[in-house]
Amino acid sequence: MQASTAAQAVNTARDYKRKADSSPNNDNAEFFLSHYFRRIDPKVADSFTDEQRAAIKTMFSNRDVATHHSLEVRRTLSFGRKRFYLIFLLGRERRAYERNGRSRSISQRLNLFFYLAVTTAWLVPGFLLAKAIG
Repeated sequence: MQASTAAQAVNTARDYKRKADSSPNNDNAEFFLSHYFRRIDPKVADSFTDEQRAAIKTMFSNRDVATHHSLEVRRTLSFGRKRFYLIFLLGRERRAYERNGRSRSISQRLNLFFYLAVTTAWLVPGFLLAKAIG
């Protein structure tokens, strides 16, 4: 009996993949669901109710709104054989004040440390250069 349940779960995951691949608009939510259900245990994939699947789809279909940035720079940097990526995002804060406040004390300390480090990195060579010149 467990073999038939596992087979049904695999078929459920395949159905999600097929629906996402054959969908003419192939939106992000369908793509995510197909990817998600391919990666999890087939038994778990089969255990979701239609209501749970709809809730997951709704949750991930709203990701485009949350990920819009006024400025988005994505670059790949090569150093010898190694490659690194750099991402710079700038946009309006959309998180709730309560959520933002929880991480505020840590982020303020990190920001202060970062600003001091950058300022020091610019000022120390400047002072040394000024001292050497004059």
